[in-house]
Amino acid sequence: MVAPFPLERGAPHGGVEAATENLYSGLEVRNDLQVVGLDIRPEFTEVTVHEGRLGPILRVPAGRAMGRVRRSKRIVEHYAQTYDVDIVHCQGAARLLPDTRPSVLTVHGFLERDTTFDGGGRLRRRLKMRTVVKAEVKARFASKNVIAISDFSAGELIRVPDAGSRRVFKIPNAVHPSYFEPTDPQDRSGVLFAGRISRLKGVLELIKAFALVIEQMPDARLSIAGSGLESEYGASCQALVEELQLQAAVHFEGELGRSELKTAILASQCVAIPSYVEAAPMIVAESLVLGTPVAASAVGAVPEMLRAGGGLLTERGDVVGLSRSIVALLRMARPAGNDSGSGGEEYRPERVAAATVRAYRAVIESP
Repeated sequence: MVAPFPLERGAPHGGVEAATENLYSGLEVRNDLQVVGLDIRPEFTEVTVHEGRLGPILRVPAGRAMGRVRRSKRIVEHYAQTYDVDIVHCQGAARLLPDTRPSVLTVHGFLERDTTFDGGGRLRRRLKMRTVVKAEVKARFASKNVIAISDFSAGELIRVPDAGSRRVFKIPNAVHPSYFEPTDPQDRSGVLFAGRISRLKGVLELIKAFALVIEQMPDARLSIAGSGLESEYGASCQALVEELQLQAAVHFEGELGRSELKTAILASQCVAIPSYVEAAPMIVAESLVLGTPVAASAVGAVPEMLRAGGGLLTERGDVVGLSRSIVALLRMARPAGNDSGSGGEEYRPERVAAATVRAYRAVIESP
């Protein structure tokens, strides 16, 4: 499995690391396969091997920027041959799919959409990202076996050249098993945002919406959890809180580990997801499992994830609509706890792992 494995178990950084760890936890309870994990990153300085429950997890340096993709693909080919694996599963990195082994790609998002809405930064960085996106999109087009994490993603994947020769397996990302453990009902308090503090996530719009919420509910509180506070955008968010005089109502919590995030979701009256672009956000699935309603933008797979209930939708960028959704959810009186959720069974890691293994077998039998 070629994927970003969390450097510290229980503390994934970002959605793909969380999805990788959660799937791995579902595979761990099986006794019918071994998994070689391969994590290739520029920041690694030497090859290290860590023993996972299913097999070794290798962390391998990607090396200098020039030729990094070709080098990383050769690394994948090398370890696939060294361990004589039956199939290579790439989590999100189509450019690393090997040419010599059966393979399957999980598509976690669409870089071309992300860069359209997050076009900030220096010109050199934007040009570099454009090159990266073109290479990734080209490799994704060429992939023959793909796992789509939602109906939305599946629809995007079949609208490409030669889609008729592609197999698409629809398998959602798993939520960690600890989220399914029974929890005692407790009082809710306030609103939670959990995600990277960036333009894509619509945090400035959330702060503006919360200023309108405060006008109706002066005691309401907003917790903003996630990385990116040190960025230029993060500084803009902090400045807006001061400009709107919301310092007593809005708190920046930093990035939360898995158990801390679970506690925060359970303690919140609602979770706000005002994103401009999403695929199938992990925070929506986690909130559904824990029974905490969400106020979210109607983007990506969010509407289908909330099809059976569990939240309210607004158009992206609609500050007034978002504030109304938050007020409506804050006025609901429901105890937190995973027995009160409106869904979530499809995100159980053992179910996701079983579907993934079926996909592996189908690809191995007919690459």
